[in-house]
Amino acid sequence: MADEPIQEPQAPEAAPPEKPGKKPKKVKPDKPKGKKKSKLPMLLVLVLVLGGGGFFAKTKMAHKKEPPKAPKVGSTIELDEFLVNLAHGSSFLKCKVALGLVEGKDAKSLEEKMPALKDGIVMMLSSKSEAELRDTEGKVALKTAIKDTLNGILREKSEGAEANNAHREPNKNGATSGDAQAPKQTDGPVLEVYFTAFAMS
Repeated sequence: MADEPIQEPQAPEAAPPEKPGKKPKKVKPDKPKGKKKSKLPMLLVLVLVLGGGGFFAKTKMAHKKEPPKAPKVGSTIELDEFLVNLAHGSSFLKCKVALGLVEGKDAKSLEEKMPALKDGIVMMLSSKSEAELRDTEGKVALKTAIKDTLNGILREKSEGAEANNAHREPNKNGATSGDAQAPKQTDGPVLEVYFTAFAMS
């Protein structure tokens, strides 16, 4: 058997020479993929928080823009004629009073309390002088005082307070004598007071 020729190892081919003027390209290392995945849940949470806050703010603003509805007069009660002596003189006042009640209230709901209401009106009228009722401002103030007095009487009755508190003489501010700091009773079933007749002599 003839001996096989021994092959000499070949030298590796030399890399082609780089062209002058060109910089060698830098190979960027691969970024780990785990960081991208960890940011995604945080972004979702941030979007949800901002979206929820915006919705809450819009809802709150919408509620602020809607003003509460003012109560309206539903029915009117015409009371008997009142004839009283005015304070600080010999003058007297003759007038007719009507009450405008809030919607949902009628005359039947006030029948049991009508004597106390009429008494409150008489006491309020007789506490005024002719000079106080001579001009329009005085009459408007009297209507407000009557409304506050009647609502106060109705509230006291509904809460079971003593009835004699409603019979004390009211002062100019609508409070009763001996209770100068009593607050005005502005809320109640009586919304308006109307004078259908008004004469002083």
